[in-house]
Amino acid sequence: MKNKSAEVQGRLFSPDRREVILRNLDNFSLPSHLESLIDQFLSGRRDESTLMCCHSECTVCNQTILDCVHQIQKELTVV
Repeated sequence: MKNKSAEVQGRLFSPDRREVILRNLDNFSLPSHLESLIDQFLSGRRDESTLMCCHSECTVCNQTILDCVHQIQKELTVV
């Protein structure tokens, strides 16, 4: 039985972690230089609770970063 994530993308193997991060950064219109920050949240080196939207219309909203992190987590845990 194929891995669902790979099946959805029409691939034999699931994409690697970096590929998933970069694709989602692009999907959420976030700059690629946030890759290391996203990786810190995914690895648990940084606490997600530090990402709170301040409702001041920041160029890069913390809520968008958090949504991106959650989407990546979801994709990486699909088996």
